[in-house]
Parts: sequence; C-alpha cells; structure tokens
Amino acid sequence: KIEDLGSLCTIGLRLQNNLGYRIDSLVPTFSAYKPGGLHFESVSKGFSSIKPTRTLYREIQFHGIGCSELDYVLVHDADQCNMGQIDKYNNEKGECLCKIFVEPSELIDIRK
Repeated sequence: KIEDLGSLCTIGLRLQNNLGYRIDSLVPTFSAYKPGGLHFESVSKGFSSIKPTRTLYREIQFHGIGCSELDYVLVHDADQCNMGQIDKYNNEKGECLCKIFVEPSELIDIRK
C-alpha cells in the first residue's frame, strides 16, 4: 500500500516469516531518499511475535514529503533482533538484516 497525501507518504509493509523459527523481535530502519541520494528522513518500525509461515503488516510514514518525491527507501540496521538463536547478546552486526529479503515492488523502489 502506498498513500500519497502531498506532504505525507504512508507505505504499507508486510513481513513474512520464511524462517524455521519464530521472530520474537525485529526492528529495521527505513530511510527515505530524494533524487540525487539526498537523505530525507529515517523511521524505525518493530515487528514481533511472527510464527513461521505467518505475516505481519505495518505502516511507516514519512512526514513533509509525498511518495512521488521519493527516489527510494532503504532498509537497514535491524541490529537488535531476537529470533531463533540470535538475540541482542549474541549477534554480529548485520546478522539480523541478512535475514530480511526485500521483495521488489511496482509501487515504490525499496531496497536493502
């Protein structure tokens, strides 16, 4: 879902758990970029308690910019996660993020 309200861009996200274990907590950061690689705003959104094969829907909002003004959205960080044997006490930088596969969208350019 993409909702462009002029100075507010709302993007719907669905996280599907294709892992063989429950995702207890995952908090990636989403950064909005304007053309030319100009960073506009970053927001974090938490996903929790997702059993294998299940999905969880969340929405993020970028204030002060319309969706049509965005060049792309970057998914990054997510270093504090709790899933399977990975938790905040025993994970390597980028280990949580590597579990996220960003599916291409015809609505908006979102990448990792």
